[in-house]
Amino acid sequence: MDFPEINWAGVTAVVAAVAAGRCAWAGRRSAGAERAAWVWLAAGAGLLAVAEVLYDPALRTSLSCFVFLAYLAVASLRDREQGRMVRVAGVIDTLLLGLLLFTIHYYYAISYQLSGGGVERRLAGSLRILLVSGVAGAALAWRRSRAPGPRWRRIYGLLAAAALAQGVGKALCLVLRDPGGRIDPALVFWSPPAELLEVAACGLLAWAARPDALPGPAPEPSGESPTVGAWADLLVPAAVLGGLASIPLGERLFPVAVQSPAQAAALVVVLHLYVLLILGRQFVVQMENRALSHDLHRESMRLRLLVDNIHDAVVTEDLNQRIIFANDRFLELFETRRTEVLGRRLEEFIHLEDRARGLDRPDHRFNGSLVPMRIEFRGQQRGGNPLFLESSLVPVRLRGLLLGYQSVIRDITERRRAEERQRELVQRLEFFLNNMPLGCIVCDLEYRIVEWNQEATRIFGWTGEEAFGRHGMELLVSPELWPSHLSVWEELQQTKTTNHGYNQNLTKDRGAIDCEWFNTSLIDRDGRVVAIASMVLDITERKSLEAQLRQSQKMEAVGVLAGGVAHDFNNLLSIILGNISMAQLRLGPGHPAERGLRDAERATDRAAGLVRQLLGFSRKSRSEPRPSSLNTCVEETLVLLHGMLDPRIAVEVSTEPELWLVEADPDQIHQVLVNLCVNARDAMPEGGALTIRTSHRLIEEQYCRAHPDARPGEFVELSVADTGHGMDAATTARIFEPFFTTKELGKGTGLGLSMVYGIVRQHGGWVAVKSEPGQGSTFQILLPRTQTEMVTAEEPGAGAAAEGGPETILLVDDEEMIVRLARAILEANGHRVLEAYDGEEALEVFRRYQPEIDLVVLDLMMPRKGGRETLQELQRLAPEVPVVLVSGYDAVGPDELLALGAKAYLPKPYRPTDLARTIRHVLDSTEPRP
Repeated sequence: MDFPEINWAGVTAVVAAVAAGRCAWAGRRSAGAERAAWVWLAAGAGLLAVAEVLYDPALRTSLSCFVFLAYLAVASLRDREQGRMVRVAGVIDTLLLGLLLFTIHYYYAISYQLSGGGVERRLAGSLRILLVSGVAGAALAWRRSRAPGPRWRRIYGLLAAAALAQGVGKALCLVLRDPGGRIDPALVFWSPPAELLEVAACGLLAWAARPDALPGPAPEPSGESPTVGAWADLLVPAAVLGGLASIPLGERLFPVAVQSPAQAAALVVVLHLYVLLILGRQFVVQMENRALSHDLHRESMRLRLLVDNIHDAVVTEDLNQRIIFANDRFLELFETRRTEVLGRRLEEFIHLEDRARGLDRPDHRFNGSLVPMRIEFRGQQRGGNPLFLESSLVPVRLRGLLLGYQSVIRDITERRRAEERQRELVQRLEFFLNNMPLGCIVCDLEYRIVEWNQEATRIFGWTGEEAFGRHGMELLVSPELWPSHLSVWEELQQTKTTNHGYNQNLTKDRGAIDCEWFNTSLIDRDGRVVAIASMVLDITERKSLEAQLRQSQKMEAVGVLAGGVAHDFNNLLSIILGNISMAQLRLGPGHPAERGLRDAERATDRAAGLVRQLLGFSRKSRSEPRPSSLNTCVEETLVLLHGMLDPRIAVEVSTEPELWLVEADPDQIHQVLVNLCVNARDAMPEGGALTIRTSHRLIEEQYCRAHPDARPGEFVELSVADTGHGMDAATTARIFEPFFTTKELGKGTGLGLSMVYGIVRQHGGWVAVKSEPGQGSTFQILLPRTQTEMVTAEEPGAGAAAEGGPETILLVDDEEMIVRLARAILEANGHRVLEAYDGEEALEVFRRYQPEIDLVVLDLMMPRKGGRETLQELQRLAPEVPVVLVSGYDAVGPDELLALGAKAYLPKPYRPTDLARTIRHVLDSTEPRP
C-alpha cells in the first residue's frame, strides 16, 4: 500500500510538543495528584516528541497523534480544585498496570514485528493490542458512569477515548508495517517508557477522581462489607498477576514462529519486578495501616475528650433502644451514674406526658424515614425535677446498615425560663403600652410609623392598621408646621438626646388638637439612631381648663373686689338711708319734702338690691329662698340688661297676670335670666328678637315620659327664646357640661349654662331646651309652685317705733359717719352710747366700762382687729353681754354668724327703726345682769 509523501514524524513531533507544553502548563495550575498526573503526561508526550525528531518512525507512531489530541483536550480543562494526594499503594498499582502493558507490548508486538511474518500474525498481534486498549477504555468508561461530577465525567470520557485511540493507532501501525522490514532498536527503547508514563498518568488521574477526594457532602455508602472492600483493594495486583500468567498461555494459543531469547528473559525480569513491587506494596500498606491505627486512636481519644467536655449530653442507642454510650454531661444532667445508664432505655429519662406523645419511639421521631431531625421534650431528673431539653437525633449507619441512634441533648431549661420571662415581659410591656395614658408612636428615619398604641388611636382617631407605614408628618402635622418639626427630628438624630415640646396636631377628621410631646432617639448597639420614639399627651382639654381656670380666677378676683365695694357701698347707703329716715321723723307727715325723701328712700333700697345682685353674680351672696314671683324677677332683671343688650335686638316680655309663686332666691333667678339673655344676645350678632315669657304649667305623666327630669304637678314656666343661629343635637346634648362652650377663645368660659342648670335643679325644677340650626333656641325653666304666701315688704318708714331705755350700748364701727348716725338713733331712744372705731379700741373701752355696758353693736369688717376676733374676745371677757353684729357684706350667712355667739345680725344698709327694734328685741330677750 502506497502512502503520500508526508512527513508524519514532523507532524507527530509538533503535536506531541504542544501536548507536552499544555500538560506542563496545566500541572502548574493544579495541586496534589492532579499536578503529578499532568507532569507525567507532559513527560510522556515530550519523550515521544524527542523520539519522533531523532528517528524516522513508521506510520504506527504517526497515528499516535490521536492520543496527543485527547491529552490536549484533557489539559484544556480549567479547574483549580485541589485533589487528594495519591496513595503510594495506588502508585505501585499503576506501575503494575504499566508493567503488564509494557510486557504485553514488548512480548507480542515487538515479537511479531521482528518475525517478519505474514499479515495473519500481525493481525493477531493487533487484536491483542485492541483487546488490551478496549479493556482499558471500558474500565475508564465504567468509572465515568460513576463519576461524582461533570468535571470528572469529562476527564474519564477523554481518557477512555485516548486509550482507545492509542490502541487503534498501535494496532494499525502493526498491521501496516512493511512485512519484510525491520524496526529500529532505538524505537523499542523510546516507545515503551513513554507508554508506561502515559498509562501511569491515566491511572493517577483515575485515582485522583475518587469521590472522597472532592469537596461537598459525602456520598452514600455502598453497602459492601469490609471483606469485599479488602478484596477490592487487591484487585489490581491480582489482575496484573493474571495478565502476566496469561502471556505463556496466549503463546500456546497463538504461537510465534520466531521467538527471541530476550522474551523469556524479559518475562523473568518482569516477574521479579512484580514480586518486588508486591512486597513494597505490602510494606507500604502495613505502614499506612499502622499510621492509620495510631491516627484513629489519637482521634478517638480526642473525640472522647471532646464529647465528655462539651456542654451537651451525647447518648447512643442500639436498635433495641438500649443505651450503649452516654457522656459525662448526660450523667450530670440526669443525676445518675454510668453503671445505672448503660442498658436502660432512653424513654426512662423522658417526662411521662412526653412519653404519651410518642417522643420516645425512634420510628415516630423519624416519621418512617432515617433522616436527622430536631425535637424538644421534657426530661426528668432523679429527684423528679423537670428539665426542658432539645435533642438532635441522627441514625448511626455503617456502609448503609442502620446500627442505632445517636442523640445530642441540650439543656434549654434556662432558655425556656428566659423565654417565659421575656414573654411575660413582652406581655407586660404590651399591656402597659396599650393601657398607658400616653400615646406611643415610633417612626423610623424615613418618618414611617412602625409602632402605634391604643391611646394614640384614641387621641388621633387612626387605628394601628391605618397608621402603620404611613408618613408621620403627613398624618399628624399640617404642612405649614413641617419645617419646625423636621428641625426637631434632625436634632434628635444628630444629638441622640430627648426633646420635649408642645405642638398642634391633626386628627383623623382633620380637626386640630393641642398635644404635649416627649421624643427620644432609639439607638442600636453600634450607636446609630434607628428610630424616634414619641410619647404624646392630648392637652386640648387641659389647656381649655387652664383658660377656664384663669377666667374663674378673674371672676374670683372680681368677686373679692365686689365684696369690698359692696361693704363700702352699703356703708354709704346706710348713712344715706339713716339720715333720710331721721329727716322724715323730724319733719313729720305732710311736710313738702316728704315725697322727695320717700323717693330718695326707694332709690336707696333699689341701690341696695343692685348690690345684692352684683354679689350674686360674683357668687358672693348666699341663697335665701323665699316665696317669690318670677314676674318681679323678670322686671328687675330687665333693668340690669338695659345696657347689656344690642339695640338691634327687640325684647318682648309676656307675663302671666296672676302668676303662681315659687320658692326661690330672687338673686339667683336674676343670675339665671341674665345668663340666658346674654347667650341669646351672642347667638344674634346681627340682631333679632328676644322673648321672655312666664306662664302656668300643669305637668302630666305623658310629658314626664318624654322628659326624664320632669315630675307631675303644678309648675311655673319661665322661657327665654331667641331667633339666633341655633344648635344641632350633638351640641344641645353637651351645653350644660361645665366648661363646654361653642364661643371663640376669650368670649366664654362654659360656666354660664352649667350654673343655670345647677340653680334650677337646686330649686327643685328642670330645664328643657328646643333648638335647631338656623331656627333659634328656646330655654324652658320649670319651677314647682309653692302654696306659701309672699311676705309683703313694709313701706319705707313703716312699723311701730321701738321703745327706748337707759341701757348703755357700746357702738363699734370703723366708719365715723355711721357711728354718728347710730349714736343719734340710739340716743334718741334714750340709750347711753360708748364709741369705738376698731376692735382694739373696742376691747379697751369694754374693759374700762364692762360693768356698765348692756349691749355691744359690732361691725364685722374693721381694721387692726376684725369683728370675729373681737367677738371671740368679748365672749371670753363677758359672755353674758349680748352682741349685735352688723356688716355691709359677709360671705357667710346669718346662721353661721349667730353660731359664733352673737344674739342678732343686722345687714347694712338699715333704717333707724330696724336698728332700734333689733336692739330692743335683744335687750328684752336677755336676762338682766345681777
